[in-house]
Amino acid sequence: MDICNFAKVILTRATKDISSLHWWKKQNSDINRPLFTDNYLNNNSDDNSDDNSNSIQKSYTSNFSLMERHQNYMLFMDGYPKMHVEYDYFKKRISRLQSYLTEKKYWKSGGKSEERNSFLDYFGLQHWYNLQKLEKQNHTLEKCNPCRSIHIDMSSLHKSLDKDSRQILETCQTATDHFINTVSPTSMTQQKGVKIAKSFINIVQPIIEEKVNIKFNCKLADSLSPSAITAAEHQQEIKKAVTVSKKKFEEVMKDDGNDVTNFLSSGKSFNQYHRDRMAGFYESKVRAEERTEKLIRQESAGKKKSKQHHGNFENYSFDRTDFLNEMTTKPSGSDINWTLMAKKYNLQINGKFPANAGQVILEYARKQGINTQTHNKGKRVSSRDYLRRIRRAKNTIYMRNKQHSLPTPRTGKAIKEDVKRKLQSGELYIGVKIAEKTKITTVISPEGELISKTIQLFARKMPLTYIREQSLKDQLHQGLFKYTSDEEYDKMDLQLVKDKLFKLGLTSHESADQTRSLLKSTERTRKLKIWHDHSDILNHSYICFTVSFLYDEANFYTDQEFKLKHPDKKPINVQALEERPKLYIFGQSGSSDEEQTLYTRTRLEDLQEIHLPTRVTHDDHNLTVFDDLRVFSGDGPALQFESAVEHGNYVRCFNIKPLSLDERCQLATSTTSLRKLKQGIFSPFQNLKKADLVKELKARNIETTDKDRKQLQEDLTQLLHGISRPPALMIPEPHLPTETINILSYEILCTEPLHDLTNVIQNIIAELPYHIQDKEAQKDFQNFSQTTIGDKNQVKGSDARLYLVKLAKFAANLHEQKKIDKNTIQMIESLVEITNICYSKYECRSPKQILRLYNQCFLFAVTCRIVIGIPSNPKMSKRKFFGSHFHSVTVHLPECLRIFNLRSIVTEQEERIFGDLRRISENTTNRQTQFICDNAMLRFNSQQAAKTDYFTIQESVIQKQAHFLAPRPNSTILAHIVSKQPTLLQAHLERISDFFTSW
Repeated sequence: MDICNFAKVILTRATKDISSLHWWKKQNSDINRPLFTDNYLNNNSDDNSDDNSNSIQKSYTSNFSLMERHQNYMLFMDGYPKMHVEYDYFKKRISRLQSYLTEKKYWKSGGKSEERNSFLDYFGLQHWYNLQKLEKQNHTLEKCNPCRSIHIDMSSLHKSLDKDSRQILETCQTATDHFINTVSPTSMTQQKGVKIAKSFINIVQPIIEEKVNIKFNCKLADSLSPSAITAAEHQQEIKKAVTVSKKKFEEVMKDDGNDVTNFLSSGKSFNQYHRDRMAGFYESKVRAEERTEKLIRQESAGKKKSKQHHGNFENYSFDRTDFLNEMTTKPSGSDINWTLMAKKYNLQINGKFPANAGQVILEYARKQGINTQTHNKGKRVSSRDYLRRIRRAKNTIYMRNKQHSLPTPRTGKAIKEDVKRKLQSGELYIGVKIAEKTKITTVISPEGELISKTIQLFARKMPLTYIREQSLKDQLHQGLFKYTSDEEYDKMDLQLVKDKLFKLGLTSHESADQTRSLLKSTERTRKLKIWHDHSDILNHSYICFTVSFLYDEANFYTDQEFKLKHPDKKPINVQALEERPKLYIFGQSGSSDEEQTLYTRTRLEDLQEIHLPTRVTHDDHNLTVFDDLRVFSGDGPALQFESAVEHGNYVRCFNIKPLSLDERCQLATSTTSLRKLKQGIFSPFQNLKKADLVKELKARNIETTDKDRKQLQEDLTQLLHGISRPPALMIPEPHLPTETINILSYEILCTEPLHDLTNVIQNIIAELPYHIQDKEAQKDFQNFSQTTIGDKNQVKGSDARLYLVKLAKFAANLHEQKKIDKNTIQMIESLVEITNICYSKYECRSPKQILRLYNQCFLFAVTCRIVIGIPSNPKMSKRKFFGSHFHSVTVHLPECLRIFNLRSIVTEQEERIFGDLRRISENTTNRQTQFICDNAMLRFNSQQAAKTDYFTIQESVIQKQAHFLAPRPNSTILAHIVSKQPTLLQAHLERISDFFTSW
């Protein structure tokens, strides 16, 4: 009968073998599908089989009906329909199949027991279970090809093997005999056996390729191993390969230490990282509890042995006698650290201190009859205070019918140690400690007493020299910095040099060498911008300083030049990328002048070295670059501190000549004021007596005769014009000129576009509904104001600009419906244009743009006076609406545009830094004050490299909305302004008179 040999044996043997049925049931215990004969199995025979045994002790019975045996077979072959057999077929053929396997005449060697048992075991149920799924699917009930080919050697033991298969086997045997005689007719070794097999395969391979029209990629004989391995060795190799693969996976996750950088930039604490690691790569707590409970039940029932966490105690070396003597004399309730105990008695195995040494020595003490449960009463001890510690296992997968754990990222503890190592080696740099101060706090002692505790607080500073060098390396690496070597300058045509200088607005009438030197120094001198501000972090006030480089086409490529220079790179906004702020100083500080001045000396230390060049090597050339502190930009309080303007004292600027820092310092210093500054009094001109007023005025050659105190105070106030002390950087040494401390070019601006525009936009949206005559339109404006500004305490600059664009589109629609007048739409559109110019790129800056900003600011100021007049909003005062922000926008913005590109002094990116520092401190620290600065410095610098550029994203959103606005025409002065306010127009024309003379 040409039936699959596995089907023969399983049908005639396994379907009535109780041991095989028990074994099969255990192998499939995780599948909720009971065998048909479960009741019979539970009431009859004992289970003598072992899950891990290689053979099953047979226990045949005749108590099964044919129907039951057929159903057992169908369960064995579940999932393999080619091996299924109909019940009628089974009933008809079972007797004949039985005789095929029992009668001697059907066996090749007359039915010898050894031969027959080999055949029955080989094609038995257990071997079928261990076959690969793919091979099982290839087996068929009749004319089974795998039995005729793969298993032909064992199939030949029975005479049921067909004639063709026997001929194949005989042919192979004849060919093998021939190769044996050819290679070595007298002796045979393993190596020669492999040689015979390779020779046979080398002959057969081209024949196979020709017959079936295929081509193998290599010689099949080359894949033969010279030494045969056992099944156990094969499993060991698989295990070793899996271990190696897991280590490679873990190395990939480690990414050569970049997992530390990824962690630091993730914004996660070590505890959060640990929680995420456990959630992503380990089983859940519930499943771990269920698994532990099941394991305990199996151990209690004797089905599994308890796991031992130590080897043979004889293999461990330590002073057993002294250890046992100490343990027997230990009083009950002693606190014992078992790891320290193991170190004390030098417990080792194979010359090493085991990782679980405490566990080993604890188990040794228990084995020696010492009751360890009486110790460590203050701790929760496993098996005493709770049954067993539940440990979450790694997630697993099944490969080759074996369970393997998945590789996991490094533990938080390992990453923390790596961070410490990198900090010590300097691979991670968090600057230097500065501005030391002492803080006294209170804690409750273990005895329950309230005691004082002194904490040393430090701020952190990234030295300016370090920032300059790292920034230059980054700018060169990113291809932003215009690099020209000394040799190229020397070879450059003189006319080309002059053309470049003319393009930069410079001229030189000196010699050729001096002209080249001027171009070289201009292109190799970067301009620095300083910003600082205060904000609240974890209920404490912190100060933050940043440094950025002003974009200048003399130093950096334009967007078009970058595209031509690097055609293989993605087009970028060079100015936005280059002007990203770098964290300079961060520390806990109040907003008073006294506390802020603590950081002045360390800033001056950096400025003493700013005149020194920064030298780096790039493309095998030594590059020398200089830096110059050019400008300070910040909000109102920061500007007042930096420039020494009296807080809250807003003085007029009309017809007042701006003073240099040297002039301001000279005006603010006198014998009395210097003495007070040394005493720590930073407002030396406040609350002066008459005699002091006289001294101050006489020191400045002001007549004081016959003047009372009020007149003297007015004279001094008018003279100082809001100056309260020397500028911040000149407080420590007021007698030194700015050139000496390297701030000769340093300017402190009187405006800051971000806060000024944000507040003006917010005031316009809040006030405008009260000045609309059309009731329906007024209601629409009120709804718009409520949905945008509403009750928000603070509006971000990007949000304010987006609201303004929406307001302009909304107002344009109402203007088309004639619901608002021309002055209102002119006011809004002028503010949109002012904002657009403030955020325009460097290459957009031109005399035409400067003139346009002057005109738009004038139109905005005039129309605001016409439309708003006196604010009507109960929450809006005249001083708030027409105060410093309105004045800065309408008066000082055009003046600043003459000197700087306004986008360069917008501090929107700097303001975002405090948000990052706040999130870092809230999410990644234990909130103890002494650790905030170090942690923030470490993580902030790591985050910047991987941080998403939300500023650019928001710019894109605003620009897309702005595309819906109509193009703005040229600036037009309305006729009623010319006729009704000629003096105002004349004053405006005086401000822009140089544009007329240039024509």
